[in-house]
Amino acid sequence: MSSIGNVPPAISQLIQTLGEQSQAESKIAYAVAGKQLQAARQTGEAVIQLLEQAVDVQSQLASGKLNVRA
Repeated sequence: MSSIGNVPPAISQLIQTLGEQSQAESKIAYAVAGKQLQAARQTGEAVIQLLEQAVDVQSQLASGKLNVRA
């Protein structure tokens, strides 16, 4: 096994470039995951709002007092 000091400059540059590329890909992956999490939270909040509205309508229907707003 050779030490880093014995690596030709072209190989050393390739390793550095690959490392930089890997870091960039990781940053992109984390950014995408963050956006996916944000979208999932927003979707969950929207579903909760829809369910709350459905419960409200069901309660109004059950009491015979459906409040229809234009």
